Amino acid sequence: MKVSEILNLFKNRLVEIQVYRNIVKDLTKEELARLSQYEEQMSQMGDDYINFLSMQSMTFQDLTSGSLVRYGFVKSNAEHTRDRVSEQKNKQHAWLLVEAYEEFEDFLERIYAHIGKADRNAWHLEDFGRIKLPELDDKPYDWYLNTVRRKYKFNQRDILTRIRQLYPGLKSAEEHNVYNVHIRVAIELIENLRHRIVHTRGIVDDLDQFVTQILEKCGLWNNGNPKPDLRDFIRDYFYWESGTYIVWLSERRAAPTQIPLDAYYDVWNELITYLISYAYAICNCVDPTPVSDDSPLSS
Repeated sequence: MKVSEILNLFKNRLVEIQVYRNIVKDLTKEELARLSQYEEQMSQMGDDYINFLSMQSMTFQDLTSGSLVRYGFVKSNAEHTRDRVSEQKNKQHAWLLVEAYEEFEDFLERIYAHIGKADRNAWHLEDFGRIKLPELDDKPYDWYLNTVRRKYKFNQRDILTRIRQLYPGLKSAEEHNVYNVHIRVAIELIENLRHRIVHTRGIVDDLDQFVTQILEKCGLWNNGNPKPDLRDFIRDYFYWESGTYIVWLSERRAAPTQIPLDAYYDVWNELITYLISYAYAICNCVDPTPVSDDSPLSS
């Protein structure tokens, strides 16, 4: 598989995820507008207006008797429903980020398989397993890919470490780029967000420990004195509620509330941008020839 094919496969998967994400955005916007209209009408008409009320009953059947058992009942007004819609939007954003990062892990496996097939000296000797080196001449790309997946299935971070060793120029792009973001920290952050979303519903009890863990893995902890902007970058993806920090990936207002400007930061898309731009940089290191069929957008 060519480098351009590997990159385009990753790009196409991100496009699919972006489409689903935009559907979530549009549907949520419509529902929030509907609920806001109810609230506005209630405030204007007072007791003359029928209040919005949502009632949901959760039931199951007893396995032996078949009788219906209710295990939950929720009654919500427009304000409570609006809060739940916003929370659900954030959860959907979180799971789409999980999907995007797992696609990035697949990209790393594919690009490392390409590297090994193109230059067997680029792989560590143990990467090849028990196969004899002369037997590699007849091995197709799929053999390399399956070999990578067996060895690095749960540790794609080691693939990135090896790629950085092979292409020192990648470090410069990580630290000095148009986003003014340390991309290595961004990628490590996304990986850790994915872990928390999957295993703890996006909840972090000790955010300081979470930040420390990321910066230590990136070699940027600096004996407990990391750069403040690196700390702030990680912490900005959380909000505090009920004694815990929760991953927050929905849009954030770009202007103060007193300014009537409907502009927002697209937090989720920022993280996706770091993934695709980093993949693009890796591909350019592996094969400096054109890696994409797309032409640059004119400014």
